[in-house]
Amino acid sequence: MKKNFGKFVGVLALATTLGLGTYVASSTNAVNAAVADGTEQLDDGWEANQGNLSLKKNKAAKDAFDKATKGLVGYTYRPIAYLGSQVVAGNNYSYLCKGEVVYPKAKTEYFILNVYEDLNGKAEITGTHNLLARGWKYNQGKTKNAGVNATLKKAMKKLVGATYTPIAYVGKSGKNYAVFCSKKVTTPKAKRSYSMVVVKKQSKKKAKLVKIQDVSLAALDKKN
Repeated sequence: MKKNFGKFVGVLALATTLGLGTYVASSTNAVNAAVADGTEQLDDGWEANQGNLSLKKNKAAKDAFDKATKGLVGYTYRPIAYLGSQVVAGNNYSYLCKGEVVYPKAKTEYFILNVYEDLNGKAEITGTHNLLARGWKYNQGKTKNAGVNATLKKAMKKLVGATYTPIAYVGKSGKNYAVFCSKKVTTPKAKRSYSMVVVKKQSKKKAKLVKIQDVSLAALDKKN
């Protein structure tokens, strides 16, 4: 799973500079393509973090992230949440991040980032996966948006069987908003997983649930 990070940054910077974007389209329909190539959660031995999502509260995950990103140039990584891990010959870690190319007026992106830490404590980035498809605009403001969260709450009002807690407002397309959420089904001892929820603001009092798609912790070996 090792990657040539220098090549990764070069390709990413080139795509941004040329205005090509770095999204992975999964559909020609803007709403249905909100999540880029989503797959089912918790595949291949990944375990979702069931505790506090802050890196500050997860020392091992924080140390691995810090080591993997230390000294990197060309791109700025800002972790939002520690999502989970996978035990291998060492450990894989998954994070929800936002970041941008170190370039004037560069746009913020949101993505899943994986880091591998070997048994000797050496850590490296092994993959990233953008969360939105082409046609969507990433949120350039704060990850917590009261207006978007209010729209999400209205849209999910009649939903039964699971609860969705917003972690980050990721982006929009028209009046459609994509929100990265923590998901728990309403059964005893239910465990957390993650979903991208797309909702549409219809009016000040009305909102519509458009799409819910599970998000994999694995970056799927895809570069931004």
